[in-house]
Amino acid sequence: MDNEIKKEIVNKRKAKKPAKRFNSVALWLILGILIIVSGVVLFFNLRASGYLDKFFPVDNNFYLVYLNLGDGSTTYYGQGLEKCGDYLILKNPFFFRPTKEEETGDTILNLEKLEDSFYKPISEMKIMKHSVIFIQQLQSDSPVIKEYENTK
Repeated sequence: MDNEIKKEIVNKRKAKKPAKRFNSVALWLILGILIIVSGVVLFFNLRASGYLDKFFPVDNNFYLVYLNLGDGSTTYYGQGLEKCGDYLILKNPFFFRPTKEEETGDTILNLEKLEDSFYKPISEMKIMKHSVIFIQQLQSDSPVIKEYENTK
């Protein structure tokens, strides 16, 4: 009788162990997911605040991008250029629109930011690489950059 009670107690203990193991695995899994989610949230907050720019520098140079559009060509300027697969991403794009002055007949180039267009695009332009004829980085004392900074 004593042996039967001991066997019953041992069997009950063995039956409870898998339940504890499952609970601990689930607990570790939830804890791991929380750590990963917290890390991702922290990364995006640090990136948005600009803290990560010290470790991952951002391209703030100005570029001229000359495009072939099939029916003609055009030039865009922008600050910052990223390569993303088959695309180039030009940040803060702008262009010059020629207008004729009525009094003198001279052509004046007016700087127009793409984000100021009537359809309100975001301030980056995705350009297919095969449309690009050439890209030229502008010097910091370029008149194009000075004109851009005057319109801010």
